[in-house]
This record gives sequence, structure tokens and C-alpha cells, in this order.
Amino acid sequence: GSLIRPSDARDGKDFLTLFVNRLAKPVGKHPFTGGGLMSRSFYGHGRYTVRMKSNIRSGTVSSFFLMNKWEPEPWLHKEIDIEFLGKDPRTVQFVAHRYTASQNPQAMGKPFVYRLPFVYGDGFHDYSIHWTKDKVDWSVDGNKIWEAAHDIPDEPLAILLNHWGPDPREASSRAWVGAMNLDSLPSKAEYLWVEYKPE
Repeated sequence: GSLIRPSDARDGKDFLTLFVNRLAKPVGKHPFTGGGLMSRSFYGHGRYTVRMKSNIRSGTVSSFFLMNKWEPEPWLHKEIDIEFLGKDPRTVQFVAHRYTASQNPQAMGKPFVYRLPFVYGDGFHDYSIHWTKDKVDWSVDGNKIWEAAHDIPDEPLAILLNHWGPDPREASSRAWVGAMNLDSLPSKAEYLWVEYKPE
């Protein structure tokens, strides 16, 4: 997978850009880096919206998600995700997770993969997570796409943005986000703003 490197998160004049960049020389098993950002505060129920554009490459993921506070194992990981999958420029995945690191990855929530009616790198669009006590629903440009009532987090969550790549040597990674071509990098995801409306 990718190393997270501060220089791969750049604050431009109008928006934040997160990059996946090829390393001149691999660091351990990591041939590329990624960028990410996490809020210092944790928030409760409400609507979380991001306006973003993903010019991402095959083999990478860009995201907008919520996650509980990290703890040493056995940490019960609670997360609500919007993930753009580099294997197809129209594919986005919505999922709520509740798992520990020792669990099989297939137990990590029940993702809904949605094919957008547009290419996610062609322009900025609004993507929302509406989190309540009993359910989560996801919207694109104000249109509700999916709802889940399982694996719902029950504690405050941080807001995260990231752009990264799983281990390209693993068949499961290639099936999920496509094959990585290091020569295609850099890859970038652009974030215009994030909004939280508590309920």
C-alpha cells in the first residue's frame, strides 16, 4: 500500500489536493505515497457533505469518511465511507464498517457499489453521509442513493479525507480498485469544502 506523506496534501488557493505519488526508490514494500487529512475533533449525528473531484488513477482510492478514535488492538473500528474506486471513473462505494483487525476483510461491512451518471473526475460534485442513531444514508448532488441500518457507529467520529492505494501485488486489491501502473502517477483528488450539519 501507500505511505502517508505530508507533502502529498497541498492546500491550494481554492481547494485541497491529495496526491498519490510514485517514490523514486521504494520504502520497504511501499512503491508510492498517499495524502490524508483528519479533523482534530469528533462529531455526532447529522449530515456530512463534501464537494470534491477525483482525478484518480487505476489502483488508487480517494475518499470522504467518518471514523472513531483509534485505540490499540483489539480496537473496534467504526467507520462510514464514501470511496471512489480507481478501476472505473464512475464507480463509488458506500459502506458502514464495524470490525476488529483480526476479522476477515470480507466481514468489514456490506458495501454498496454505485455507478455514477457522470465521470467523477470531470467536475466538482456534492457527496453526503446522513448519520442518525438507527441508520446511515448516502446522497450524490442531493439525491439519496443508498441506505443502511447495519454496522451503525454509536460514538463520536472524526472527519477524514484521503487518497491512497492498497498493495498492488495482491489480487484482491486489483479486483477492488484496478491494476496499478506506477508510470500513470501522480494521481489526485481535489476537495473544495466539507460541511457538517448536526442533528
